[in-house]
Amino acid sequence: MRKSLILVLVLMLCFVILAGCGISISPSSSSNNTSSSVENSIENIEMDEDVKGASMSYSSTKKKREDENKNLSKGISVSDQRLKTNDILITLKNNNSKLVDLKIEVEFYDEDDNLVDSQTDNVKCFDPNAEIMSLVGTGYGIDEYDHYKVFVDAEASDDISVRKDLEISNNDNGNQIVTQVLNNSEEEIDSVEIVVLFIKDGEIVGARENSEYNIKPGRSGNLKTSYPYSRKTYKDIEFDEYKVVLKEAYVYDWSF
Repeated sequence: MRKSLILVLVLMLCFVILAGCGISISPSSSSNNTSSSVENSIENIEMDEDVKGASMSYSSTKKKREDENKNLSKGISVSDQRLKTNDILITLKNNNSKLVDLKIEVEFYDEDDNLVDSQTDNVKCFDPNAEIMSLVGTGYGIDEYDHYKVFVDAEASDDISVRKDLEISNNDNGNQIVTQVLNNSEEEIDSVEIVVLFIKDGEIVGARENSEYNIKPGRSGNLKTSYPYSRKTYKDIEFDEYKVVLKEAYVYDWSF
């Protein structure tokens, strides 16, 4: 009986010790978990604040850029005319003090004001106070339209204009207008584009665009531009003089 009592007492003592160990361990684990949760919450709050700050900074920068582009677009003078070839010749002047890039869009409509086609053109490195021309026509198979609308958007250019570093000469060889563009800069020119105007009795009756790429320093880009023709009859349009207008000449700026 005494042995049984002693056994019971020993078992009860072991139970109390084990229970006591459980009690002492459990709060410590709970405390560590609570501390970890608080730290994680603080980190999440800090991350949320960083993301929020970055988002606000991006929105502010985007808004400034949009406002600047609107003002630059207002600084572009635009006039246009419909040629006998049915192309739209657009004359543009950059009245801004900055070099800009342009996106030009022309929408073509029928007599019921239904959109029948839309075409775009891009101009890079448009110099301040410069005047250029852009030629936009309808797509293949669409020769007729009633009226059109012209839209021009500008943004600050990140590239380098080399317009002033070119020497341009032209010749009518009886079949084409041959234009030689000499690169007097120290850089390889990424792109040169010209517009050739064909004139009859003082009126522009047609125009063609042409371009050349990767012109090394001291070398020439040679452009051969065909005479204008009617898209209805496919016959050449007569002209008695021509004029070559430099549209763009630039080098990509990789410094960023």
